[in-house]
Amino acid sequence: MSEVEQIASRVALMREGRIALVGDVAEISVKARRRGRVRPRDPADLEPMVGALNVISGVSEVAIDEDVVVFACSGDMDDVLKAVSRFPVHALDVAHTDLEDAFFEVLDGPDASGGAR
Repeated sequence: MSEVEQIASRVALMREGRIALVGDVAEISVKARRRGRVRPRDPADLEPMVGALNVISGVSEVAIDEDVVVFACSGDMDDVLKAVSRFPVHALDVAHTDLEDAFFEVLDGPDASGGAR
């Protein structure tokens, strides 16, 4: 899929022989869920940070992994950054979502009729 990202500006993602999603490569990648990791300076902030992230629309899979809060986010990251900025942070990492990640999310997402797969 990285080759497609390099040469195409628009793509169609197909599932079961039908077009599931059409759009700009960048637009599709932004819609896909991204994975993030936040390491607060103070371990006492782990639980409050989880609470702050859990109430944000589009944020899921929030958990503590040793000294890091991990999460998934679909859509805009603005509310995530606002929530995290309330705490002293040692490190913040959000993984780039590529077209392949978006493709698998389309495969696992609701079908064209809006129902779950």
